[in-house]
Amino acid sequence: MQSIAELCDDLATAYEAKGQAVSQNLKSGLSESEYAKAIGFDLQAIPPSVVNLYQWRNGCADEEAEALFLFRDNCFISADRGKEELNQIRTFYSADDEDRFDLNRVIPIAAFEGSVFAVVTGKHNFGPGFEYPVVSIFEGIDLFFSSIEAMVQTCITWVAHPDWDPYDALP
Repeated sequence: MQSIAELCDDLATAYEAKGQAVSQNLKSGLSESEYAKAIGFDLQAIPPSVVNLYQWRNGCADEEAEALFLFRDNCFISADRGKEELNQIRTFYSADDEDRFDLNRVIPIAAFEGSVFAVVTGKHNFGPGFEYPVVSIFEGIDLFFSSIEAMVQTCITWVAHPDWDPYDALP
């Protein structure tokens, strides 16, 4: 099984093969302690997959750039931006909105215009095959991927598809 860094490298390569210079727009990675401090979580509460993602890179440097490192249609965000998005989630959503998990125990990893992909870190009722699922938080909360690894693998498949276009719907 490939590591998060290897999968993300493969996704960056897929984007580059389509003429999207995403590598130039990625920030350097963070250490475990730098990431925990930036996101405001105790390191023991952060899933290893999230730590590995941010050790690889710390999101996009310019979220308005032409070539963005996207997970589906949300931009990979920095740890600092993740903390801001978490505060927004806490402001606009309440524990009463969903009974599937604690919204205070999610870690945002990608965002675009109010839509956020976040990793659920606490107890949830998505089932035993979803240790750290990725949910979409936008006009409701939906399960999108079983894990960060599944998300990145799906994105590689999309971007590598012959009909993929950065300005069109998913293939």
